[in-house]
Amino acid sequence: MRVGIVGPGNVGTTLGAALTRAGHSVRFGSRHPARRADVGAVPVAEAVEWSDVMLLAIPGWRTAAEAAKVAHSLGPGAMGKVVLDATNPLSPWPGLEVVEWSGGGVSAGEMLQDALPGSRVFKAFNTIGSEHMRQADGERVFGGAAAAAARGPLTMLFAGGPQGRDVAECVISDVGFAPRYVGPIRYARNLEALAELWIHCVIGGAGLNPGVEWGRDFAFQVVGGGGGGGGGGGGDSGSRGGGGGGGGGGGSQ
Repeated sequence: MRVGIVGPGNVGTTLGAALTRAGHSVRFGSRHPARRADVGAVPVAEAVEWSDVMLLAIPGWRTAAEAAKVAHSLGPGAMGKVVLDATNPLSPWPGLEVVEWSGGGVSAGEMLQDALPGSRVFKAFNTIGSEHMRQADGERVFGGAAAAAARGPLTMLFAGGPQGRDVAECVISDVGFAPRYVGPIRYARNLEALAELWIHCVIGGAGLNPGVEWGRDFAFQVVGGGGGGGGGGGGDSGSRGGGGGGGGGGGSQ
């Protein structure tokens, strides 16, 4: 497939390298392509138009108006395509909180789907750190007991509608993760909250989580269950620390 990645930062380039190794063609879209000539970046709308599937690895948006601006920046080439959203709607440092909950609103993933009604948005790649996207095999990422707990590929939870799910699973699998479908895009709320938890366990976020600082070397790993997931081990009891390194999501990594 031709994968257009909007945002040639740590997350975008890491995922792009993995997808290239898997045989996909990758093109990076940037608002300032000349600054990323090293990766052959082109204007965002050009990368989107060229692509079969898109991946957003940019700073997250926190309002519907901001989501609409992002959607507009993608251009008409986004129509009808699968869009993997790796962002998180975090408030600025020092809070680093998922902000939609304060107003009882919806997730950034839902906002994007509303702004792109002709596209198929999936929340994915937002709950693990970019360093673990380089090698998604838990037995190699972590050592000792953590490697045993990881049991092979790391879990990648993702949410979105039924149409295009096979494409999303293909991209996730080809990066090296075990895709695990959690349901429609409304569950982006939960995945964004899980990303907030990961971030606060990493750095404690301005004293919001005193005494907890795990470092980046851990991931949430699903270890049981059977139905409903594409690819990896399922989850009857949710997730489990596989040892390591999960991540903040989107362009912040």
